[in-house]
Amino acid sequence: MKTVIISLLLFICLSSEAADGFEIIYVPDHYASIQEAIDAAYPGDVVVARPDTYHENIDFHGKAIRVRSEIGPRFTVIEGDRTGPVVAFRSGEKRTSVIEGFTIRNGTNGIECFHAAPAIEGNVITGNTTTQSGGGILCTGDYWNLYNILIRGNEITGNAADRGGGIYMADTFAGEITENSVSHNQGGGIYLLESGFRIERNLVKHNRADPTWTYVGGGISCQMASPLITGNVVACNIATGIFGRGGGILCYFEADCLITGNTIADNSAEFYGGGICNLGSSVKVAGTILWGNSAPTGPAIHAESSFSPPFIAMTCCDVEGGVNGVSLEPGSQFQWLPGNIAQPPLFVEPGREDYHLTWRSPCRDRSSDALPGLADCDIEGDPRLSGEMPDIGADEFHLHLYHWGDVVPGGFLDIRLAGRPATRPVLIALGSGLLDVPFPTAWGVFFLRPPLEIYNAGGIGSYTGIRSITVPVPATWSPGDVHPLQALAGGVLTNAHLLEVQ
Repeated sequence: MKTVIISLLLFICLSSEAADGFEIIYVPDHYASIQEAIDAAYPGDVVVARPDTYHENIDFHGKAIRVRSEIGPRFTVIEGDRTGPVVAFRSGEKRTSVIEGFTIRNGTNGIECFHAAPAIEGNVITGNTTTQSGGGILCTGDYWNLYNILIRGNEITGNAADRGGGIYMADTFAGEITENSVSHNQGGGIYLLESGFRIERNLVKHNRADPTWTYVGGGISCQMASPLITGNVVACNIATGIFGRGGGILCYFEADCLITGNTIADNSAEFYGGGICNLGSSVKVAGTILWGNSAPTGPAIHAESSFSPPFIAMTCCDVEGGVNGVSLEPGSQFQWLPGNIAQPPLFVEPGREDYHLTWRSPCRDRSSDALPGLADCDIEGDPRLSGEMPDIGADEFHLHLYHWGDVVPGGFLDIRLAGRPATRPVLIALGSGLLDVPFPTAWGVFFLRPPLEIYNAGGIGSYTGIRSITVPVPATWSPGDVHPLQALAGGVLTNAHLLEVQ
């Protein structure tokens, strides 16, 4: 099923021109392969790959160039054929070296960064497998330099490794992991070793850790690392095997983790810490929902003193079971600070992994705008402060439109609108595209290009603040097409919401 951040992940605005004085090199027009085009490029050039499947393993060779697909990852594949990393950065590349808009699949690693920190944007990274670390993305550095990498807007799914099935970062990496979907990876979702990252507004779900020789959490693992983990949904991850700790997030061996404004739900661990497990680290949790997580010991949080005395501080959180959901081994330091609650968060439909808040959720307006590290936007990019105070969790309740499930030609589309209860009328418009220049109206800015199709959705539910309608998806729609929606609810326009056809 697609998720609440589908529009961030799958509608990718790709650059179409190089900077003045530089060249655009097309593959296969000018060169038969992407690697040949890279070899011929000069700093500042843009290599554009036409839709095709390219059987090759490419290396940027230190060049500050952008390599992108012409129309996005659905139609442009770099196939590694299991012969090594599909894309390699091994020569000190920085963010001026960009890989963008490809499906990158069937390598020993999808992308390898060795002493390099490129920009990795808008790709689908899938089906890459290694017996070691970093199935989807593998980044290793050293102790003398800081590598400031950008990993943004990618779908990282179905990769496998012993640790870091989705992403593995080791040895003084920093930067941002933002707006990605990291899902269904074996070996855990994201693994940080001796690195400090901003992990912001990602969906980390259905990853599984079953390590053979070390501790690995199901969703996010931090070993001797100091990340800011903010605005993420970490859900339905599993930590199993002989270690079985940290279904959602694992912080261990002197990690220093700040976990702010997240939704950590429905994760499980075979032994300890269904939501969060702290092994000898410092963990500060603020403005975060911990609900539906499970483990024999510490279903919400477990603190273990295997390495050194663990420290946990919690404020403005919604924790299932309250302090009874927290398990503390002797020597643990624990602070239950003001603002915590232990009430069901009233998600829209957790059984279908819709972790939006409903109108009557006790998490609404219960966090604080003074929390350290709180992101300016929620997981969908909407303003973080819509009421008197931010909401607890990754989602901020306010008027907005989203959809649930895949958009399949000939199927049905579940459109959902969140807003003030009993708002009427609700009209949802489907456009043929986005206007080049949106225009203001008395109700807000209108984005849709006609012709329009209008659905009368009645009103918003008086109890939940959610209106859901199901409409048919035209059989004439083609995979990869993007169709925008916009709603008029009680005289107020939402922003445009984007659908990508599967």
